[in-house]
Amino acid sequence: RTATAEELRRLAALELPYRRAGSGEVLLACPSLRRTLSAVDLSAELVRHALAQAEAYLERNITRAVVTVPAYFGHAERE
Repeated sequence: RTATAEELRRLAALELPYRRAGSGEVLLACPSLRRTLSAVDLSAELVRHALAQAEAYLERNITRAVVTVPAYFGHAERE
């Protein structure tokens, strides 16, 4: 199931507990994975989840993909 726009808005408004590593990197606690995630770790988890959904939908293994991100992604693009 895909989240509705309202569900996404509520999730985006959540106050997430975080801490900063000595390097200044932001780390988020993830109880379901029982570990702390950096931005890179979180991105990797999202890609893994998207890959699993795509493979289930296509009913085949995916071995190569291209992920693109807009060069300018600000508040207006999120709305």
